[in-house]
This record gives sequence, structure tokens and C-alpha cells, in this order.
Amino acid sequence: MSRAVALSLGLVLVFAAGETRAQNCLPGTPVCVGPDGKVTVTPPKVQVDGQTQAQAQAQAQAQAQAQAQAQFQAWRVQWDAYLDWRLKLKAQIDLEMDARIRAEARARLAATPDPYAARPLMIPGPSASDGGSFPRMHLGLLGFCVGQWVGPGAPYYLGYCPSIRYRVGALGISLDPAVLSVTEAGRGMGLVGLRPGATYALWEGAGELAGAELYLRAGLDGYVPFGELVTPDVFLGGHAGLGVQLGADPFTLGFEVRGTARGGVGSASSRDAFASSMAQFRLGTEGRMYFAVEF
Repeated sequence: MSRAVALSLGLVLVFAAGETRAQNCLPGTPVCVGPDGKVTVTPPKVQVDGQTQAQAQAQAQAQAQAQAQAQFQAWRVQWDAYLDWRLKLKAQIDLEMDARIRAEARARLAATPDPYAARPLMIPGPSASDGGSFPRMHLGLLGFCVGQWVGPGAPYYLGYCPSIRYRVGALGISLDPAVLSVTEAGRGMGLVGLRPGATYALWEGAGELAGAELYLRAGLDGYVPFGELVTPDVFLGGHAGLGVQLGADPFTLGFEVRGTARGGVGSASSRDAFASSMAQFRLGTEGRMYFAVEF
């Protein structure tokens, strides 16, 4: 029995001696030295609980967010600087281009001859559209008219109808004489008349070469008949119409359309049937054209 125990103790000593020769560790420390002289450190096993691990993860996440925010702010500063540089560069280019275009335009203008430099300026006189109150005389010595009245005998006429008007601004007073050759029921007679009235310019414009005017007119008519027919002593009535005139100062060409009315009075109307028929109240129309001088 002692021989067996001795043999066992010998084997243990041999094994311990081999381990000692293979790796030499400092007692009480994790530091060991191998047979080749290499030093190794075996860290102790650390037990980490759940709360400590969560705190570490939260701290790491906060550090990552702070680093991302700092990187974003750095990028933003760089982009703001770039955009500001672009705006300043564009403004500078616009100013330089505007100055260059203006300089080129001034140079071209200076090199272009003025075709109106030697021409006198034409200053037009005042007109009604300018709001002036100056008088203006209108003489239409060449005037012609044609018209008709409804009723028995279907009278119609042709005549010489000059135009005389005195105008102040848009308003005017006209004194238009007339000499008419009237045909009624196949019989002829003459009328000498005076047709005073008032005019009002609805619109007046001026172009480069000619002017135009659109006007209203209204007034009274009075005629004295002459000839061999037995007629009323006088014919009385009125008119209202619309006129337009075109021209280059001082000449004017005008046209008018009128609605007319007439009735005869006098002792002959009671003695003669034809005169009585002519004396009836009648309505009619008239067209008028004139060539006038205004000054």
C-alpha cells in the first residue's frame, strides 16, 4: 500500500514540474509567463447587470446623436456660406451687365443721328377736347340736303343748306339757312328757311393727319314758301339729329342725319284744299352734307 501511494505522489510531482516549466504565473495575479517568455494577462470575468448595460447603451446613443447634430450643423454652415456666395455673385453679375447694357445703349444713341433735329416742332392749337373755352367759327358755305315728309302728297325736297356754327368748347350755336325745292303731289314750290339750333360734341379726337368729331344737334325750323302755288303763309317745325365731321385743320367734311317735323299756318289754309293738306303736321327725315372751313 505504501508502495502505491509513493508511486502516485511521484506522478503528481512530475506533472506539477512539467506544468511549472510550461507556464509560470505570478501568484494572486492574472499575469503568466510562458516557456518562450511571452507574457499573457487573463482579465477577470466581470458580471454586468441589466441596469448598467441599459445606461451604457443610452450614453452611447446620446453621444451618437450629439455627433450627428454637430456634423449636421457643420454641413449647414457650409451650405449657407455657399448659397450666400451664389447670391452675391449673381447680384454682382446683374449690376455689371446692366451697366454694360446702359453704356452700349448710350454709345449707340450718341452715334445715331437725330432726324428731327433740324425740323421745327409743330404745336397744335387748343381744341374742345383740351377743355379750352376759346371760340371757334365754322363756315360750311358748300352744303346740300335731301329729305322727305310723310303724309298726303308724299313731299320730298332737295336744297342748298349751308352750315354756320359758333362753338365754345363742346357746345355750339348754329344758324343754318336753307333754300329748298319741294315737290308735293306732283307740284313744285320753293321754301326759304332758317334752322337755328344747338350742338354738343359727344366725342372729339385728333390723329397725326386729321381730326374727327361726333356731335348731337337740335333746333327749330321756319320756312317761308314762294312760287305760284297757294300754300300756307309759313311752315314751322323742328329737328334733332346726329352728325360727324372729318378733316385736317382748317378744312372739314361733315355729314348729318336728322329727324324733322313741320306744320303750316296762315289764312290760305282755310280757303284752299291743297293748302289745307300741306298745312297738316308731318314728320320726316333729312340727310345733309357740307364742306366747311373752321378757324
